[in-house]
Amino acid sequence: MTNTKIQKPVVKVLIVGLGGVGGFYGGLLAKQFAEDETVNICFLARGENLKVIQEQGLRVSSKDYSFICKPCLVTSNVEEIGVVDYIVLSTKNYDLQETLKQIAPCVGDNTILLPLLNGVKAFESLQVAYPENEIWKGCTYIVSRLIAPGVVENKSGRQRLIFGLDSGITERMSQFETMLKDSGINAQATDSITTEIWEKYSLVSTSATATTYFNTSIGEVMSTHADTIEKLLEEVTSVARAKGVRLESNIVELITERLKAIPGDSTTSMHSDYLAGKELTELNIMTGYIVEQGMLFGLELPTYNKIFYSLQNRGGEAYFK
Repeated sequence: MTNTKIQKPVVKVLIVGLGGVGGFYGGLLAKQFAEDETVNICFLARGENLKVIQEQGLRVSSKDYSFICKPCLVTSNVEEIGVVDYIVLSTKNYDLQETLKQIAPCVGDNTILLPLLNGVKAFESLQVAYPENEIWKGCTYIVSRLIAPGVVENKSGRQRLIFGLDSGITERMSQFETMLKDSGINAQATDSITTEIWEKYSLVSTSATATTYFNTSIGEVMSTHADTIEKLLEEVTSVARAKGVRLESNIVELITERLKAIPGDSTTSMHSDYLAGKELTELNIMTGYIVEQGMLFGLELPTYNKIFYSLQNRGGEAYFK
């Protein structure tokens, strides 16, 4: 009589969007499960990023460590990846619709999708694209950058990833949380995710709007334009409450302290896009969405309105005039 070893099913995780966020978290996952045959970490990449990672691996640098890792598979061809168990999306918002079409061959009946995009609209977009699949809400606190093809840097070392659904924490959420924590990711599954997302969105919307408008770093904005930051926070949180989101009574003060904790020389991805002269930016996601919601709920949002309409006319080369 021979003993047959029962093989555990392979869990496949696909990271889509290998910028600062996807590259950092994907790198930690790839390093943790490099020798684990029961977990496959796959990267969907393109261009020079793809070429460098295929040839040399992905370099991840943080405050206290640096390493090079190679995922189970890195490719630009979704057909090579096939159906996966989890898809973590960290693309730019303006690339989301095209990305959702691209990843279709990787989405099966039991595939769970987790967006880690700036803003609050990604969850709804995924629900429309994949109505039969389980979609988790997610957000992350991290200042991480793709500083060169295949090189991701998180200078401060700070990182936090929160995900879940307001309806409760499921077994698969707990399993995925364990995978993330085992990889060194400060992760938490929660059943109050909508509040978490709006707290994060209030921070990134305010900081993106202000750094881009004043064309300066987060530290400079906080020290020189604190009054504008306070007004933006009051306005964005008023929209959240109008939408029924539960926020702490002192939420403006709480987010202000979080902004002060961000490295002073940091800036936002929206500001970086403006500095790069890009025509496609996050203006509509970070600033325009609040203006739109203010009109919908009949709210007075003078600071957001003023900055939004100013930045609308300052895209591309006009930003430097």
